[in-house]
Amino acid sequence: MKKRVKNIALSLCVISLMSMSIVGCGSSGGGSSSSTGEEILEGVAIDGYIDEALVTMNGYATLTYSDGTWGLPKEAYKKGAQNIVEVVGGIDISTGEKYEGFLKAVVTDDGSIRVVNLFSSLVVAMVQNGVPQALAEEKIAKQLGVTVESLNSDPITILRTGTPQQKREAGILLQQSLAIQKIAEIFSKSIVSENSVFSAVINSMSQRLYDGKSFGSVVSDIETLAKDLQSRLTKMDINELTTIDPNMGTKLLSASRAAQTIGTMITRFDPSTFENSDNIYATLRSKAKAIEIISNQLESEIEKLESMTPTALLGFDYQNTIKGLMMLGGVDGIEALMIRAQQSIGMGENQELDASAFSKSFFGGDSTVLQEQALVYDEIKVLCGASGAKVDESDMADMLLGANTRVKQGHVDAVQEQADSKGYNTDLSRVEPKVDAADSKTEEQAKESAQEAVQEEAYPEPVEGECTERSTPREETPPSVQYAPAFRAATLPADVEAELDESDKELNDFNRENPEKANDKEILYEQLKTKKGPTEEPNNEESKRLAAELRC
Repeated sequence: MKKRVKNIALSLCVISLMSMSIVGCGSSGGGSSSSTGEEILEGVAIDGYIDEALVTMNGYATLTYSDGTWGLPKEAYKKGAQNIVEVVGGIDISTGEKYEGFLKAVVTDDGSIRVVNLFSSLVVAMVQNGVPQALAEEKIAKQLGVTVESLNSDPITILRTGTPQQKREAGILLQQSLAIQKIAEIFSKSIVSENSVFSAVINSMSQRLYDGKSFGSVVSDIETLAKDLQSRLTKMDINELTTIDPNMGTKLLSASRAAQTIGTMITRFDPSTFENSDNIYATLRSKAKAIEIISNQLESEIEKLESMTPTALLGFDYQNTIKGLMMLGGVDGIEALMIRAQQSIGMGENQELDASAFSKSFFGGDSTVLQEQALVYDEIKVLCGASGAKVDESDMADMLLGANTRVKQGHVDAVQEQADSKGYNTDLSRVEPKVDAADSKTEEQAKESAQEAVQEEAYPEPVEGECTERSTPREETPPSVQYAPAFRAATLPADVEAELDESDKELNDFNRENPEKANDKEILYEQLKTKKGPTEEPNNEESKRLAAELRC
């Protein structure tokens, strides 16, 4: 992947070029010195690692590398101010999909920062409500069931290099991060102003954790979260919302069922899958793609809310989608199905499955997968309640998602085992022929969908040890991990400077003509991506030489 030569200073409505420098291949951690002796701020953006995300702080901006790392000049830190770094956009390399949402982190008084992820975003929400940073971190870590040290670490790196206890906590954090992200995404699809909704979800979760609710209780009571979201969004300044939706409450309540479903499915898979992995990148990618397939289908249902009349909203029901996804076994079941489909079509080592394309083909069009699985779900529920026992959706989730039911040999036998453990006096063998028939059609549809969703080139994993070791490694840096120089200043050839000046002029003209879009982060992101530097298509010998020198 090409290294980017970017260090852009932003004004309120224009982007002006201050200096050009290599920014990237840094590690999670605080400020340090570059090879030129210049002080920098650096960190890592994590959902999975996020590539080419826009990073902004106090008027400075850059983009992340494929390992999520970024660097900004020390001048970005303003002493005495509340220094918050924000990350938006980019590609989550664990799925190859665009990252939806945004991340924040507090930069401490010494200008240091460790990671920018959803947990640091929860901390920011507390800090902006007057809670001291140390107390915010302590409260969130306690409710998540991890240490503050783990909360502030890169879980992917820890899963490669940490102690058994550190790996256990890192696995838990990855699982919880996936749940928070998908819950926020689903609510964001239900009404306009997605960023405002995403932010409100983070703020609401942060408040509930501060109030002493465990993470598990927050995820298990999404309906309460939806009501809190309505209250928060209604109180927002009109500038923060494109419009106030009169049907907001109904839409959020409807979306809460999908959010509850994805949250339940993610928190039911075993996080030790990460802890025990020999290749954490491959394991995370496999789990994340399965989650993406599920969430894409749920989001496609939620997106229907936007165009519905008030009457249609009241009657909107997508329970068969939820039942079908449950019957397929949630994250573990979809992951196993996806792997079998890949094997059945003989996918090559360098090929990859496009999760969005697979989901669209597998669940959409003429596919009857979800409808047929939902019918089986209903029959199992009826049989379990035949003796007078009360069987609710939580009980069904326990049976269908418990102990990786779907991926066990003998699907119905595994469900029977779960039903017996709950004391249901029932014989599920009578539903076995229907389960087998539905599963057979499901496997065939998965194979067809995999053929349609094959990507000829897999999204690359971050390359470890590609760059030279940091000249002044921090004490906590594991000696086995190599980092690159995160910041190297350079003087640009005159022709490149002239090209950049012209690019700035065009951007300034655009901002003057479109003031309503001048602060739009999406536009900023696209403009920043297209900035040209000496490592991108060098056009003379001097810039070629400089490009080679600047590359890690």
